[in-house]
Amino acid sequence: MRLPAGTFRRAQCLISTYTLLCIILFTVFWSREGDISIVSAPNTLFQFIEETHEFRIQFSSEGTCIGADERGLGLQVVYCDPTDRQVFRFQDNGSVIHRGFGKCITAGGSSDSHAQLKLGDCNERAMQLIVNEKTAIQVVGEDSLTELGSPLCVSLVNVSSSAGLVGSELGLHPCEEELPKVRLIEENEFRSMRKALLVPRPANLTIPNCDFVSCPLNLRAPSPKLLPKSEIERCTYLPSCMTIVVKTGRRPHLVIRMAQSFRDTKGYDLPIVVYDDGGDPYPENITKQFENFPLLTYVVDPRPDLGISLGRNLALARVKTKYILLVDDDSVFQVDLVNDLLLMTEILDTTDLSLVGGRFSNSGGLKGMMYFQNIQGSNKRILYGKKHCHEKVINYPDCVRCDLTSNIFVAKVTDIREVGGWTEELKVREHKDFFLKLKAAGKKVAYCPEVLQVLNQQETSEEYDIIRNSRSDQMYEYFLKMWNVDEYMSLKSDSFRHYLKTKRLVLPPGDTGA
Repeated sequence: MRLPAGTFRRAQCLISTYTLLCIILFTVFWSREGDISIVSAPNTLFQFIEETHEFRIQFSSEGTCIGADERGLGLQVVYCDPTDRQVFRFQDNGSVIHRGFGKCITAGGSSDSHAQLKLGDCNERAMQLIVNEKTAIQVVGEDSLTELGSPLCVSLVNVSSSAGLVGSELGLHPCEEELPKVRLIEENEFRSMRKALLVPRPANLTIPNCDFVSCPLNLRAPSPKLLPKSEIERCTYLPSCMTIVVKTGRRPHLVIRMAQSFRDTKGYDLPIVVYDDGGDPYPENITKQFENFPLLTYVVDPRPDLGISLGRNLALARVKTKYILLVDDDSVFQVDLVNDLLLMTEILDTTDLSLVGGRFSNSGGLKGMMYFQNIQGSNKRILYGKKHCHEKVINYPDCVRCDLTSNIFVAKVTDIREVGGWTEELKVREHKDFFLKLKAAGKKVAYCPEVLQVLNQQETSEEYDIIRNSRSDQMYEYFLKMWNVDEYMSLKSDSFRHYLKTKRLVLPPGDTGA
């Protein structure tokens, strides 16, 4: 059960035993640095004292939630979306009510194994449900056991191999079977995480060639400006104002290589925070190497599959400096490459930019602008103008304004936290989503290829590729769903201008299309 960091939620439990006076108070606490702490026991009903507590029931870190069909009769797996009806309230009697339709989760005509779950009358066959110690949804109270005496849990039926979990229906299976893990996300927290999708459309506003919910994001924030001298606080000693943030997936040797390359290039160390996936402990020959870097905080999370986004957010939570330098674990700093980090901090210190990106010396990386559009009922799309960045930053002619840069950048920690960091459900395919969140919040991004350059010395393995590729398509579909679009179209700068001309598109105010 996931609750906001640092908060405690009191719950009462009513235990079905012969002892009538047994009322036990539990404290449930969510720690951002460890496991989800769940207090639970067989035949235990959670009764939240705060009656207004509402949740999304999300399948753990897969971007999907339990939702209702359009008629409010059936339950199915859908992409988590703040504009859809996916909110549930846990009642005092252990039943779970759908807020939008006012109906409870029931077992249809039967509560036996493999029965399909539906929405029905709360006064008749409402089921009593808990999230058990294995983070599965378990039935308690009456009809909680199979004919053979096994406890029943919620599982998936009619799963489509091509669509992942999406579209699957919900049923009951014995709890000893392999079951989907879930977490409860408080509705206010969920909407805060998705606030970029809830941007209100200004009244009487017409966006050229765009008429759906994400279109107001095309209205760019004003050009970057210099801050008043009274507001400028300069960073003069990098180790006190910048932390390197890295998410790795069981590749400590690459982190050590990156840290050593930074020391060899700059002659000093920066604080480094690394989050790694759980698994078998590392041998002593690896952990001993960590000791060579006293400013390195290397956290091996107990969970085996954090994903890029959650790992970065956990690392970000440990940062105590004004800025972060985000790099991949396979990045390498080199003496013959430009890496003027003091100049990067000067740009951020003296302007209202939120993020300044660099480039990978061997691949160039990503940089460009992003717009939403649809033409005469065509597919809703994100149009990405690759390398389409031309507006120079005042006082810094080597920097141009972009919507997106590569994953090598310096950023203001407060601004990254303000937009909620990275979307944790996106274990991969998180990059464009992160920069769209910045754009939606009016944060300004620049690209400075002649100020920061890093070698991207990739290293991969068959195991790594299998894990990444197995969920890539699903994460891509979830990314599109989050932003209410059907497709993502990437065009090089020349093709982008040609596309604008042939489609007779009108760019948002402030963009010349040059």
